[in-house]
Amino acid sequence: MLAEDPTLGEHGYGVYKGWTKTPTDRAAELRRLREELLSHRAEIDTVYDWLVTNLSPIKTLTECSYSLKHIAERAIGTYVSNGQLIAAALMAGYPTGRPRGHNVLVAVSRRDLKRVLDGRWSRTF
Repeated sequence: MLAEDPTLGEHGYGVYKGWTKTPTDRAAELRRLREELLSHRAEIDTVYDWLVTNLSPIKTLTECSYSLKHIAERAIGTYVSNGQLIAAALMAGYPTGRPRGHNVLVAVSRRDLKRVLDGRWSRTF
C-alpha cells in the first residue's frame, strides 16, 4: 500500500506546511510520517474491518477522507488518523481521488453513510 503511494503518511498525503521546509527536511518528515503510519498496522486493520463491514464501495467519489476519519472514530471509539483511514480504504479497494492537500475523496455509498450517521451500523467488525 505505501509503495504505491510514496507520499502517504500518518496524517494523509504530504507534509504539513511542506512549502516552508527545505527538500531535505520535507523528505525526512515524510519518512517519519510513513514509519509512524506503518507502526499503526493494528489500527489500520480495525478501520479496514469497520469500512468493509459498514460502507459499500461505489464508483463515484463521494466523501472526504478527513470526514470519514471522524465518522470512523465515533463508530470505533478510538482515534483514527487521516492516513490510517486512507490506507484502510486503499487496502479495501475503495476508489479514491487525487490528493487535495492531505485528503482524498473516497467512493463510499451515501446510503450506507447515512445509515452509519443515523446510528444504524454494525458493531461487529
